[in-house]
Amino acid sequence: MGNIFSMSTTPSNLLSLIQGCGSSALDVYLTFTNKVAFLAASQLRPPDTGRLLISNTTAVQSVGKDHPVANARYTAVHDGVSHHPLGAGSYIFKTDFPKAVLTYLNIYPKTEVATDQLFNRPRPRRLIVHIGAQPNNSPHAGTIITFALGFILARKLQRKYDDMGGGTGRLPLLTVSVSLDLVDTAPDAKKTIEKDGVAYQRSHRNTNAMKEFLPDYNELLERLSMFTGVPYTCTRQADLLKSKHIPKVLETILADHVRIGRELSPECDRIALRVACPVEDCGVAEKHGKLNQYHYTDGIPTVTFNCLHHGPHTSSLTPANIEKFELNTPLRNLVRGVANMLDTIETQGDVDGEERYHLRVTGADYAGMYQEQLFYRQINCLMKAILPECSQLPLPVICYAPLLTDWSGAKLSKSLYVKEGAYTYLEEQNKDYLLSYSKMKEMGKDPEVIFREVESWVDDPKRLFRHYSVEYFTRLFEQADEGNVRSQPAPVAAPTAPMPDNILSI
Repeated sequence: MGNIFSMSTTPSNLLSLIQGCGSSALDVYLTFTNKVAFLAASQLRPPDTGRLLISNTTAVQSVGKDHPVANARYTAVHDGVSHHPLGAGSYIFKTDFPKAVLTYLNIYPKTEVATDQLFNRPRPRRLIVHIGAQPNNSPHAGTIITFALGFILARKLQRKYDDMGGGTGRLPLLTVSVSLDLVDTAPDAKKTIEKDGVAYQRSHRNTNAMKEFLPDYNELLERLSMFTGVPYTCTRQADLLKSKHIPKVLETILADHVRIGRELSPECDRIALRVACPVEDCGVAEKHGKLNQYHYTDGIPTVTFNCLHHGPHTSSLTPANIEKFELNTPLRNLVRGVANMLDTIETQGDVDGEERYHLRVTGADYAGMYQEQLFYRQINCLMKAILPECSQLPLPVICYAPLLTDWSGAKLSKSLYVKEGAYTYLEEQNKDYLLSYSKMKEMGKDPEVIFREVESWVDDPKRLFRHYSVEYFTRLFEQADEGNVRSQPAPVAAPTAPMPDNILSI
């Protein structure tokens, strides 16, 4: 069969063609000049799963294959109605989500009338909302969703606390800010090689490959800060390793590295601790720590690392060396979380300084078994070794941002986009603005559409406990383009500390 349609085909002509192919019961959505037209609905059931139209043939294929028909383009039928069914988190947190977060952080008063000495102390408080990113591309819509949730939730927590009497004498002053923790030690994919089953890499801080993307992160953070009135700072991994608690945390992990390696990395059975080769213009590191050797030098924990080109080199846990260490995602998550716990414990006992609290906002793909086994499972063992006298631990609080998913329910992946050139079907439909903040600007799409949507989730918290499809968000942008969603002035945030200078330097 030849080409059955072109972009000039009218809906009525196309309907005749479809019916001529024996598909009289088919409900069809097709795109004409980027608009969806409902063509036929001769009965109430949806079309057979996997029916598709290709440029040269009409065929029936099953979906979900790793290697589908080349250039196939599928259509989907839906009623345009979005449901938010209650269950689990959406049921428990369907109303006052900020109150719950403040309670878990141990900031919310223990009594309705704050008469506790604990809550009437004049010591100021600081809540840091942490978000993170590997800046190996311009942030896509999924990253923007997570960043937006961090800022908007920070504003909501500030307002909730102030409404309870924060800074009035009834409760201590609380300042809420956002910290973007940049993972500049993530591997530069173009500089990663494998030899004899061992992967070697150069990180972004070594190659500076992230340089071209930092302006987009800078601009996005500025827009979110202006939208919410929430101040922010930016850190890199070296800043994390400067924490006074890091040497003790790493020392405890190295002492138990065999067990922790098995549990953090079941495939390699090693903790992925790295130091780049110190030879000038090299910077290669063994990615997964398979060849690392752990020992003590004069009582100081020491690791021997291996460079593909220059062989072994050694670093110890001393102040001069510790900032050179690179941690993969599960190990960094554990080290950072424990260090933040220790920071909170220490500042609550420091009667002269401010109390510091930490909240993490990250994508929902890090929820569930990942966080339970790779993070919370480890905390009990580590904290018993680090701080055995502490009977009640301020366990980390993590809020998860809904995922942006493709047609199959998989999260929209920047890794796929960068490495595989995926999602060409979005580009064909002029929807690839979701893949990149820079593309969003180029195509005249306003990221405030995403900000406003995330804002509605925080206002109606049951909507935080589900995921959203690419189709859902493209419809939001289409409505904005059509004038159905009009931009409103950003709400005025409660007074906060002066905004710090942006340190996203290039």
